[in-house]
Amino acid sequence: MGAFVKDYDSRAEVIMTACDFFSSDGKCLVHTDRAVWDTGSTTTILSHQLIRNLKAEPFRKGGMTGIGGEVETDTYLVHVAPPTDDVITNIEVMAHDFEDFEAIIGMDVITYGDFQISNKGGKSRFSFKL
Repeated sequence: MGAFVKDYDSRAEVIMTACDFFSSDGKCLVHTDRAVWDTGSTTTILSHQLIRNLKAEPFRKGGMTGIGGEVETDTYLVHVAPPTDDVITNIEVMAHDFEDFEAIIGMDVITYGDFQISNKGGKSRFSFKL
């Protein structure tokens, strides 16, 4: 089981890291350097472009609730490889497009490991360990 640590020079307002995603059959891999870790999101969400690059097929319909209300959307099964060199298999993700990032890592992934943020001396340190 791996661990990942990211240090910031100031108090971080957003935790953004690299992350890899694999299609459920393991044949396709996509990488992003713009994955936001969000403890307020119950579900991991990938951009439509990442889903297309994975050649992922819809798994079933699901509901996504946000600021604009609830939207019905397709879900997809993917494997998630956070920057710990581990793979979390068969995560049911949703698709949505974002402006400043390509993925949200939600609590469905975060709860597989130990997630910690410290802000000692006004500098943030993020760690995640599986």
